[in-house]
Amino acid sequence: MVQSFRQDRNEITQTRLLIFSLFAILLTHNVDGVSQSRPVSGQVIDAETEKPIADVQVTLVAAGGTSLSQTDEAGQFRFDEIAPGTCALKFTCVGYEMLNQEIAVDADPIAIVAKLKRSLFQLGEIVVTPSDEELASVQENNRP
Repeated sequence: MVQSFRQDRNEITQTRLLIFSLFAILLTHNVDGVSQSRPVSGQVIDAETEKPIADVQVTLVAAGGTSLSQTDEAGQFRFDEIAPGTCALKFTCVGYEMLNQEIAVDADPIAIVAKLKRSLFQLGEIVVTPSDEELASVQENNRP
């Protein structure tokens, strides 16, 4: 009887150990083949000078939604935890043409270099004229 009790107890201990091990494997490994989310990062540079561009608005559109980022002084941007699949990136900055780029997020981290071309769009002449009140105020302040 005592020996039977010990065998039952050993089997229960082994079963618990096996269940715990399987649970630990499930938590730390991707057993169903679905990739885990990955970061998407990169740098935005001027296409002509190849110098970094700061303050570029970077928009990432993926199946999970839209995320926004802005480049730092070194032209760097980063999105964390992007789900696998195809994503669209849009780069916009004053003085540069907008750039759209499609990327595939897979098992490896994504690092992108986006080259923006300067915009040839120019504004027309702007003329600023003071109102009658502002002109009168300036003339009154300038009297000796």
